[in-house]
Amino acid sequence: NYQSGEGSLASEKFAQLTLLDANTSVNGQTGKNIALTFHFVNSGQVPLTINSIRSECNCLKASYPEVEIKPGEKGNFYLLIPSNVPGYYTTNLEIEFSPAKQSLILPLHWNFTAQ
Repeated sequence: NYQSGEGSLASEKFAQLTLLDANTSVNGQTGKNIALTFHFVNSGQVPLTINSIRSECNCLKASYPEVEIKPGEKGNFYLLIPSNVPGYYTTNLEIEFSPAKQSLILPLHWNFTAQ
């Protein structure tokens, strides 16, 4: 049984990371790395902190704010996609954030043509 009062709805409060403009499909040329900026908002009810951003291929370099994002606050994270080899690539990007080690999976696709 839940009691009313402070903390009684704690299990119903959550953090939610919402991407505002996710460009997940990119074209480029080899030799020219692509830098992407992703804008997000904490649309949840409690502060969140990004713990990690990982790709399945481990080929992307991510940077993100290492500070707490309060509900309603906006932030950015950045990706650098290396363009060493021509071809079409796809991977999933996992954005892990706290509290409760939640995650958001973002599919990415990019195509590099030879210069």
